[in-house]
Order: sequence, then structure tokens, then C-alpha cells
Amino acid sequence: MKLRPLPWQQAQWQQLQQARGRQRLAHAVLLTGPAGVGKHQFMAALIASLLCEQPQDQGVACGACRGCIQREAGSHPDLLVLTPPEGKKQIAIESVRGLSEKLALARHYPTPRIAVIDLADQLNASSANALLKLVEEPPAATHLIFINERLQRLPATLRSRCQMFRFGLPPAAQSLAYMGEMGVSEMLAEALLLQAGGAPLRAVEAHRPEQVEALEQWQKMVDSVAAGRSPAQNQQVIAKEDAPAFLLWLQRATQQRLKQAVAGISQESLDPSGLLKISDEIGRARRALEGNGNPQMVIESVMILWWKAHRQVAQQRGKA
Repeated sequence: MKLRPLPWQQAQWQQLQQARGRQRLAHAVLLTGPAGVGKHQFMAALIASLLCEQPQDQGVACGACRGCIQREAGSHPDLLVLTPPEGKKQIAIESVRGLSEKLALARHYPTPRIAVIDLADQLNASSANALLKLVEEPPAATHLIFINERLQRLPATLRSRCQMFRFGLPPAAQSLAYMGEMGVSEMLAEALLLQAGGAPLRAVEAHRPEQVEALEQWQKMVDSVAAGRSPAQNQQVIAKEDAPAFLLWLQRATQQRLKQAVAGISQESLDPSGLLKISDEIGRARRALEGNGNPQMVIESVMILWWKAHRQVAQQRGKA
């Protein structure tokens, strides 16, 4: 199988391949960005490209050479991965020393050797310093690939010595198209993407029967309240443990409606000021929930505001 970057990663891929073509790809590469945007997929395509003995157009691995076959089998001798040990939250200095010892050995193939430092923001001070020495004096024909989500957690001395590739949230249109290719129905894709904060891979991961059913119930509930149904009649729709996820989903959906209303590209019944007021109230409700607020009461207060706002609009239209 030929590994390729995701559709929204073409700019980073071209930048990387251009640097590689000029033989200016750094020994240390840092892939950074929020969860769910495809950093690991990009990393897999990069590793495949570097280990391939016959790369194709745009540096895509051929998938058929000796290096590709061994990589796909998980047995390539020049590919090393450093992650926190099972049950641990940090990468210990002993693990870094072990990596350094392996990198001191001769390569097996003429292609570059690769060491992946996954979850790099979980390095402690000692292991980060040990890696800094490795970055400053890397073995020949070796690439260290760091991947992390929280850039500020990586020491400045380390990240400044890496060639950085940033990955942000892709445009919604690209995300929705990708989700369609992954089998997510158009009806659910937007709701799942909202719940995932715009991260398409997280949205696809959430496409489980129980999550789909929950989203459908939530949407029906807010629609029924907007249509005039009393919020008290919907108390049993949201389970206590689902309250944080529901409020997050509703806030993101409200903020999306607000953006569309401001841009004049929606048929939203509420004006921007009303949507902003609801969004702010949902934010306060989320904080109350984090402070051990009663989930039922917190959600009911939000839905009462939702009901009142739509009821006021309906009354104004009736007088017009």
C-alpha cells in the first residue's frame, strides 16, 4: 500500500519534499498540531518515503521495494520508535540512552535511518537534555522525527533545532469530504465534526453507533425546544455522564451558527446578539459543570434560555 499525506497536508508535504530534493531536510523534524488532524498519517507517509529505495512522484513510497516490504511488516531494522513505556506518562532518560546506543550502530540499508520520538511533549527535563545532545550531534544519515500536540511543552532549546511542520485544523469542506470517503453520512458528518472541534480524524473515530444515536437525540431535542416544546419534557434525553459532551457540542454548534449569521449565509432565526448570549451562557454552564454543578439543572437552564430566545422570535414574527 502506498502511503500518502492527507488532502489538507499537501503544502507541508511539498515543502518537505523540496527540502529533501535540495538535500536540506534537517536531521531533526518536528510535526506539531492538535489531535485529530493527521500528524501520525503524515509521519507514516514521511517514514515510508525516506525508507523507500525507489520513491515515486512527489516522494511517495513505491510500496514494493525491500524497504517498503520490511516497513509494512514492522521489521525494518533502520526504523526505531521511542514512546513512554507502557503504564508510564513520561519518556525516561534510560530510554533515550538506549536509543542513542542503537543509533551508534551501523545502518543496515543505504536509505536513511529514522528514529521517531512520539508524544514528545511527555519528555522530562533529563530525557529532553539527552535528546538535545543527540539533535546537536546526530549520527550520519539519520533523521529524528518528533511528533507532539502541545508545542509549548517541548523545551525551546530542542524545538528551535528542529525543522518544524505545523498542522492546523483543515477547512471544513475538506474535512467533510474526507469523512464522506470514510463512510460518514452527510447528515451526521457536520455534527460529528462540530463535536470533534473541527478535527476530522477525531470525528471519524467518533462515528460509532452509540455516538451517532446520541447526536441524533441531541439534535431532535434542541430542535423540539426551539419549536416550543418545554425544556422540562426533555430532561431524560441526556444522561448525566453525557452532559459535558452535550454542552460542548451545543456551544460549538451555536458558535458555527453565529459565524454564518454574521456572514449572512444562513437562515438562522436568531440574530447574532441572541446567539452570542446563548454561547456565553453555555460557557458559564460548562464551567458550572466542572465545578460539580448539577448536570440536570445546568442543562435545563441552558435549554430554558434556548426556548425563550426562539419563543421571542416566534412572537415577534406573529406580530409582524
